[in-house]
Amino acid sequence: MSWHSNYMHEIGCGKRRAQGAFASHRNTMCEFTAFARFIRTLGIKPRRVKDTPEFAILLYIQHCVARGVAPGTVRNTATEIRCALRRAGRNIDYLTNAAMGISSRDRNGQKRALLPSEVDAFVARAARLNMGFALLLLLQRLLGLRRLEALRSASDLQLWLDCITAGDHTVLVTRGAKGGRRRTVTILMQRREETIRVLRSAVQYCNANGGQLITGRRNSLESALNKLKALYTAIGMTGQTSSHAARYSYAQDKALEYLQSGMDEHAVLIHVSADLGHGPSRQSFTARVYLRGILSHFSRIMQGSRFMGCARYLSEVLNDLRSPNSTEKTRRKSRWTRK
Repeated sequence: MSWHSNYMHEIGCGKRRAQGAFASHRNTMCEFTAFARFIRTLGIKPRRVKDTPEFAILLYIQHCVARGVAPGTVRNTATEIRCALRRAGRNIDYLTNAAMGISSRDRNGQKRALLPSEVDAFVARAARLNMGFALLLLLQRLLGLRRLEALRSASDLQLWLDCITAGDHTVLVTRGAKGGRRRTVTILMQRREETIRVLRSAVQYCNANGGQLITGRRNSLESALNKLKALYTAIGMTGQTSSHAARYSYAQDKALEYLQSGMDEHAVLIHVSADLGHGPSRQSFTARVYLRGILSHFSRIMQGSRFMGCARYLSEVLNDLRSPNSTEKTRRKSRWTRK
């Protein structure tokens, strides 16, 4: 085999031993294919992965920054390289992101909650294209489902309907969840009847259309997902109002519902984070991403120091929202960037 094939084969074997999702393995191989091609053009061909020189890694990171790759993507690339070398028997943890001059990623939410009028307009456009697509959008809005979760939920719709009609307030998401981890979603109690109607309509649609909300050309999950992406674009769900914005709407409605029930503000963040599938420990992430538009309702947390230093951040976010230039992003410049 060629040097490139041997190098990538060793990367792939190490990744398979580490297990993980198929998508994670595929992304790692794609990332290292680009890295291997880059160092090959420089005439650098280490015999083993662990023999990869440090300066080659630094040059590749600088190359990514110079091409304008997003800071978050560059940080993920650096992490993949460190993990691959660790699996190969070499520790380069001292080459941290800060040491390589990689800027911090922007952790603020890139979407916004959809207005009721926008949801109605999107659903009306979707119904003209595909009724199953319209029902899928409503499920995302009412249950805060991710795109893949909503697409693969057809087999669980009847179970969800039975649970809610029996008086249960939660549904179990078992298919399409991130990392394959099952998660429990709490329904919006103020929209319980609407949720039942949508679930009943979705069950009837699936029974009449081969058991799926969206069916691709090749009758596979990949083709169905590609068709779903095309449908999102066709109705204008892009940018700040993409499909993920439906999760913002669900999160904010659920947070307000918890607050109205008298729940403690800190407990609200824990519950909403769990409902979104991020786990109860990511309250800060949930606050600055999904609940960015309603942070004024968390005044007690902002005034105290209970939230791991997040009070100052929440105050800054509110000031940004009040300023006319709140949409402008400011990032620290990398020391690798040309002046």
